Amino acid sequence: GAQPPLSRASKRLHRATQCTAGVVVQQSSMAITCTKALKEWEAREGNAPLAEAKMVRICGGVATEDGGKIKRSFITKLDNGLNGLKECEQLSLSTNQIDRLIPFGGMKKLRILSLGRNNIKKIEKLEDLADTLEELWLSYNQIASLDGLSSLKKLKTLYMSNNRIRDWSELDKLQANKEL
Repeated sequence: GAQPPLSRASKRLHRATQCTAGVVVQQSSMAITCTKALKEWEAREGNAPLAEAKMVRICGGVATEDGGKIKRSFITKLDNGLNGLKECEQLSLSTNQIDRLIPFGGMKKLRILSLGRNNIKKIEKLEDLADTLEELWLSYNQIASLDGLSSLKKLKTLYMSNNRIRDWSELDKLQANKEL
């Protein structure tokens, strides 16, 4: 006969469990430092050394296997490991658990920064990117204000959907961004 509907908890467990060739693989998540995630990205076959990489993409954390289980570690904090990305033009750290921005002092060539689907609450500390950043992707965060963007002279694209901006007057703050 028909199976009863799954409870909410059962659905979550079902989604988190994958069945591959009859082997059940349970996924669990942990935190990882930004520096460690970058080193793991660099160690993957085919990736350029961090100091030479033009594009770095660590979306959805870093997956590792441990005794038949896939563990996914999410970046929770940005750190000075980013300063080693001297040639990076595109940095994508979407779908992690990053809660705040830090200065991007070493990233003098960054044109595209993608930090969607994180826990960022405030746009800040982007002044180091004022002369290069053209695209900023911050959808699906916890941002309530458009403060912190006025220094970005070259910004042409801003994705901000699904945040906590509630007042249309916030858009007035974008007048300083002439290329938007």
